[in-house]
Amino acid sequence: MRKGNRLFPFAPKNVYTEGMEKKLSRFEFFAGLPDAVLEKISSLMTLRELAAGDTLFLQSDPGAEAFLVLSGGIRIERINEKGDRMLLNILGPGEFMGETALLTGNPRMASAVAQEDSLLCVLKAAQFQDMLDLHPEMNSRLMRVISSRLTSTGVKLEEVGLNSLSSRLAGILLDFMKRFPGGPGEINIRLTQTDLAELALSSREHVNKILKGWEKDGILSTAQGKIILQDAGKLQKI
Repeated sequence: MRKGNRLFPFAPKNVYTEGMEKKLSRFEFFAGLPDAVLEKISSLMTLRELAAGDTLFLQSDPGAEAFLVLSGGIRIERINEKGDRMLLNILGPGEFMGETALLTGNPRMASAVAQEDSLLCVLKAAQFQDMLDLHPEMNSRLMRVISSRLTSTGVKLEEVGLNSLSSRLAGILLDFMKRFPGGPGEINIRLTQTDLAELALSSREHVNKILKGWEKDGILSTAQGKIILQDAGKLQKI
């Protein structure tokens, strides 16, 4: 049985859920909520494990569940009419996915695949609505998540015409450092040059050239397949 098929209901003193309320409270979406509310939210969820490369859902699948990333990273990919695959984003700890299809009843707009071994919280439609009903702020917090995602997509498209590839690539790396923090300057998820090229709407060859230049200038380095930003300040000025 693959990890992607393993489901774990939350239960007291479960090895996977010990201190789950504390874990949720660290995520921006749940920050500041009363412990009693976080405990009830935990009781609504199940856990799902994915191995690197496992598919969570496919584009055009019915949207029956929403997901919260606890650890790891999930690739959000879309196939266009020509059959070409485009990497839209990689979502990390504390980020929701699948909620739009759940709310609208429309099919999935993109596919979700594990970038690396990942652990997710799963909420079916009824449980997702129950979560939103637990606290007056939940709906407004969800609307901010959806609005931020739409704004980010619009900004990304604008940047292609307005900003250089170096500027776009610097912004992508700084964003990943913020969302996947590791050691000092470390992006705590493995990113290939192809990943970065797709996110920057460019080619791997052009991205490779820029990264080699930045590595030569001491702006970044790599260790065990992960990127370390040695001088984030310089990237912010690009």
